[in-house]
Order: sequence, then C-alpha cells, then structure tokens
Amino acid sequence: MVKKLLQHGAQATVLFENWIKHYISKNSYARRSSVEQNMDQFRRSVVQPVVGAAIKESGTIVEDLLGHGADPNTLVCLYNYAR
Repeated sequence: MVKKLLQHGAQATVLFENWIKHYISKNSYARRSSVEQNMDQFRRSVVQPVVGAAIKESGTIVEDLLGHGADPNTLVCLYNYAR
C-alpha cells in the first residue's frame, strides 16, 4: 500500500510547511503562536514515516520511503515514543 501511495505522489516526509497549514486551519490558537512554538509542536507530535516504519521493523517500507526521498537523518523526538 505504501509503495502504491508513493507511486501516486504521496510525500515520503511530513514537511513543516505542509503540516503548519493544516495545523493552523484546525487550531485557531496556533495562529497566535510563534513560529518557534509551532515548530516545537511539530517536533513533539510528528513521527516521520521512515522513523515509524523503522520502529515497526518494516524494512521494505523503509526502503520504499528512502527511495522516494525520505531523509534518513531525520531528527527523532523521544516524546513521540512515550505515547
């Protein structure tokens, strides 16, 4: 399924620029937040697909994501694993 989505144009990485547009549209208070506050929220709430696939030990999906431009050096926030 991931491979098909990528082949049809799905992004391999969640970019802040895309995330913030959706976040602000759903959370009006975010408009009053600073860029730094919104970036902090992004870092605490987003698990990049390549990281999620690695955590699930899905090597094929990791390879597909990397092949479609996912950043293997993405930063990981330990907060995301406390859920």
